[in-house]
Amino acid sequence: MPISKSAPFTPLAHKNQKYHSRWRCATTTGLVVVGGGAARKKTKAERLELASKGLQVHVIGLSIHHAQVEVREKLAIPESEWNDQSALITSTGQVEEAAILSTCNRFEIYFAASDPHEANARVMEFLQERSGLPVSVLRRNIFMLEGDDAVWHLMRVAGGLDSLVVGEGQILSQ
Repeated sequence: MPISKSAPFTPLAHKNQKYHSRWRCATTTGLVVVGGGAARKKTKAERLELASKGLQVHVIGLSIHHAQVEVREKLAIPESEWNDQSALITSTGQVEEAAILSTCNRFEIYFAASDPHEANARVMEFLQERSGLPVSVLRRNIFMLEGDDAVWHLMRVAGGLDSLVVGEGQILSQ
């Protein structure tokens, strides 16, 4: 689908949008979303500023250990939609990269951003829109980790140490 300069920004169609299907994540590095949802390339100064800040890894999620089944069901995303939903999270520019993991026992969004407050707000907004639940209900069911804690959690999940059956390899295969 060709993109014209006047066309509104659509994450799936923009040539600078990168998809990493193996990890089911989307990145918007190199783009700035401006008023009305249109995107433009970042200037050299903007790219250098972002590069000097660095990105911090975060995870917001819920699992069988923390959340009610009704909440997990409302947030579940089929694997075929992980890329589209990750692109939706990154489309506003507050989140630089996002990856979704959604199974019957857990729902997690791993993301990287230079401004953690804006990024957390964006992900919570996505969760509220997706589930139709008020933030107060979401907050009672989710967990939030950042930095080393988020990476440590990812390693535990990938290694099957955070599963109902310790060592179960379903997550790693997904």
